[in-house]
Amino acid sequence: MNLKEIKRIFDKIAELYNNFKILTETKEEYKLLEIKNPYWEENIKIIFDTEITVCFSYQHVHVSMMAGRTEKCELDLLIEYINDIINNKKVAVGFFIEDKLVLGGEKYHDEIDISSGESILRSFINEDDLYFNYFRGHNLRCAIRGWDINLNKDINFNI
Repeated sequence: MNLKEIKRIFDKIAELYNNFKILTETKEEYKLLEIKNPYWEENIKIIFDTEITVCFSYQHVHVSMMAGRTEKCELDLLIEYINDIINNKKVAVGFFIEDKLVLGGEKYHDEIDISSGESILRSFINEDDLYFNYFRGHNLRCAIRGWDINLNKDINFNI
């Protein structure tokens, strides 16, 4: 991605989300745009360097990798992704052993079965996965984090 394209996308995102407090930082190696969350301290960070990376809580996504799998352009995908977080459709999910993040990702909030941490874990990996066996016998914590603090949930469990 060339510098002109990065600047165009950076400026468009800053314009589209100007109803939120926006923080920016420019370094020699990258540009950072941060959309401040009005509900709690978990913000959306967008890093512009040779590619665009969006970070929210326990997860991050490389927008150019998403663009390679679809007909949509990077700007459209970036806007769609940010909107899914801000509109509380997507949440970040992290799995911890003794406060160490060992697996993380994202899910659509309405697709998560919050009846147990194990059911959420199974939505990420199956029993045949090496990670699943690694988790056996450990005290695990599943942490769900949303844009709205009311979506946050911690579930302690064992498998």
